[in-house]
Amino acid sequence: MYLRYMKKSNFLFALSLLITGCHSGKEETLTFYKTNVVCQLDKEIASGSRVKPLFLETEKQAGIKEAWVNREGTVIAIVWKEGIAEEEKASTIQPLFEKQQMKAEFVADKEQQKQLKENFIANVAPAQKKDKWYKGMDVDKLSMEEARVISDTATLFALKAELIDEKEASVIKNDIEEYMRTELVKVRPYKELVSDETDLNWKKYGYEIYVKYIGSTRAEKVRDYYIDYKKKQMNE
Repeated sequence: MYLRYMKKSNFLFALSLLITGCHSGKEETLTFYKTNVVCQLDKEIASGSRVKPLFLETEKQAGIKEAWVNREGTVIAIVWKEGIAEEEKASTIQPLFEKQQMKAEFVADKEQQKQLKENFIANVAPAQKKDKWYKGMDVDKLSMEEARVISDTATLFALKAELIDEKEASVIKNDIEEYMRTELVKVRPYKELVSDETDLNWKKYGYEIYVKYIGSTRAEKVRDYYIDYKKKQMNE
């Protein structure tokens, strides 16, 4: 227990040195950017598929050590290598945001910086926490959650309408979730990710899964009901 505590303490102390810039004469090594990369179906988590292309780009930059996103998808943190000037940081990261069609605002307010740093230090440890931050390709974990939310959404409406039973809903949900897991970890430009073509492909595959388990006649009824269901939601 004591050794475990000491390891965690040493980790947090080392991280605090990195973040607070205790090395004299060095530029701040951590910057924050307000953004909005929230999952459309679950507003409580960031969209891993939205963030992943940006983080892959940051890995190619010599001056960037790490890239993180908070669980809520409202802040991106960039850990810079030592000695990088402020002008170089801006000229490095802003084109990456623009390339991914991602609006991001540098957090310049000192009090906001302080609050974000404290939150970051407290929540980068491996333990699962509500305010957890995700580094690099760990954003695939968020995509796994997105896949589960999508599969729930794709079956719950039909189950409530009694178009499928519990057993059918379970197997259909599992297949859709497995499919979306593979889809959401793919690296896609934002334009492709939100395109009608991508959306249509996902819906077609979902429909095929329904046909697989309940046949084409019942699957068509589910499809027609879903179309009406979405129209009513939009009108509301």
